Amino acid sequence: MRSKYGGHCSTIPGALTLFELGGRISTLGHALGCQVFSQFPPTYRSGRKGETIDYVWAVRATDHSDRRRWHVLAGFECEGLDVPDDSLANDVSKLSEVGGGLSIPTAVVLYRTCEDGGLFWRPGHDWKTKQQEWLDSANSRLADLCAHRGVVRIPAILDEELGDAPSPVMQVIVDYVRARVDALADGGA
Repeated sequence: MRSKYGGHCSTIPGALTLFELGGRISTLGHALGCQVFSQFPPTYRSGRKGETIDYVWAVRATDHSDRRRWHVLAGFECEGLDVPDDSLANDVSKLSEVGGGLSIPTAVVLYRTCEDGGLFWRPGHDWKTKQQEWLDSANSRLADLCAHRGVVRIPAILDEELGDAPSPVMQVIVDYVRARVDALADGGA
């Protein structure tokens, strides 16, 4: 999945913007045989309330018993590296509902730069340490929020984890989606 994304920030050349992150999510979803939808409502009626998920990977449903036209196979919320608590709480709420009762892989993907190359998260002198602190904080807060709601843990990952060499977390998501796409193509449920 080679691209010309990144390169905005000389300090962290691989850091992506929000828009590039959406491009990466879309490219990878299409490569797996999915349709990619942005601003997808997590439940049939939630779209009327303005509740949407940033990106989902989905395949067309043949059974419309739940009134949905698409089987969602994975969901992603995109946030800045310095994501606040209320945003993570909203992400957990939406991502835990999108599977329609099924446990599907989801993630909060953290982007790290603005279009102008600025780093909005004030990295200081040791950007790698600060970046890891922000990532660890997001994962800790997500774990607490998921435990409180009694839902499967949703990981936070960095934008670079959707690159040419997917991280272990992304590889689990990719493998799950690939298996589901294959099963559905073979007539499975």
